[in-house]
Amino acid sequence: MCYYSLNHERRMPVRTARDNDRLVMDHVGNACVFMTEEKEWRILPFPRLVQKVVCLSSGAKLALNVDHTWQEAAGLEETEVVTFVENQHTAGKLGDGVRFSSGLEIGLSSLLAGTTATVLDARSAQISIPEPQLIAIKKEELAPVS
Repeated sequence: MCYYSLNHERRMPVRTARDNDRLVMDHVGNACVFMTEEKEWRILPFPRLVQKVVCLSSGAKLALNVDHTWQEAAGLEETEVVTFVENQHTAGKLGDGVRFSSGLEIGLSSLLAGTTATVLDARSAQISIPEPQLIAIKKEELAPVS
């Protein structure tokens, strides 16, 4: 996930995630992004402290602080180790998201603004995502809908 366009459109600095980065979820325009929790100095056009949008590689491991709504709805712990998954924005896909050890996958847009995470391993990992199995059903086997 990397929205380099934010650098040009909104003049927001962008950088690659690093191990031990502390991140915070934010909704910027139509994008849901992780940003650095700590502000960093930016010199131009004038000196100021800014947050940077962080680019995550598919397979990066995060310690995600889960809000109460997801804890109750999905039986999650307060802090969960998740894997960042980068999905193409196609029909039936959530877009970029996180996968829990239970297999539950949620899109970043489902995380509340202000949700925090710590990068445990920023390196891209090759993850195997099983393809959904297709089942063929003959037309005559379908029951009529009443």
